[in-house]
Amino acid sequence: MPIFSSPTGGFRCAQPGCNHTQGGRDGRHRRDHRRESAALYFEDNTENTAVRDRRRILRDAMAGFRCDADEWWHFDYGNQIWAVHHKRPVALYGEIDDYG
Repeated sequence: MPIFSSPTGGFRCAQPGCNHTQGGRDGRHRRDHRRESAALYFEDNTENTAVRDRRRILRDAMAGFRCDADEWWHFDYGNQIWAVHHKRPVALYGEIDDYG
C-alpha cells in the first residue's frame, strides 16, 4: 500500500467502512459537505437522538484528538492542526520526507 503525503502529518478516517489514511487510496480524501456531516449537527437537531448519542461516544473515545467541525468522523492527533487547536508550540510530527 502506498504512503500518501499530507502537509499536516497524517490522519485516520473513523467513518464506518472507510479505509482512508494519509489522503485515501488515491491520495484524495473525499469531503462530505452535507450539513448532517458537521460534528455537532445533531446536538442542536433532535431529529435523531441515536445518531447524536453515537457521535458523543466517538468524541469521548477520541478525547485528546481534535475533531474536525465539518466532518464528524475526521480526527487529528499530533499534527499541525492538532497543535494549534491545543495551543501547543509545535506539532508532534510532520510530513514524511523519506519513504526509505
